Amino acid sequence: MDLEEALQKVRAGDQEAYAIVVEHTGRALRASLALRVPDKELVDETAHQAYITAYEKLDEYTPNTSFEAWLKQIAFHHLRNAGRRPQAAGTCALARLAFLAAPGVSDAVELRDDLDQLRHCLDKL
Repeated sequence: MDLEEALQKVRAGDQEAYAIVVEHTGRALRASLALRVPDKELVDETAHQAYITAYEKLDEYTPNTSFEAWLKQIAFHHLRNAGRRPQAAGTCALARLAFLAAPGVSDAVELRDDLDQLRHCLDKL
């Protein structure tokens, strides 16, 4: 069964078909996240959250478009939120810097400002 067929089954109420969706997209999603953040636990947690959100909002996905791209955007949203949590900044500044400096994470002004501030601090050191 291909990805779109599995998605149709999930939309029709077949919850078990979602395992096929995860199987089809899992490696690519985790690889994409791993390119942006070096923490394997954060990659796994983010992927897990993305799959939950995608399942809950599956009716917002437009069939026969790129489900993987849609899923990755959900995951990147969760990743950005994880980087904003107070414990994320306090527990591992280097991981936060890697997150902020990673290509493609976000073009949001606030993240660029954070990155500029971190670079300024590093320059002072």
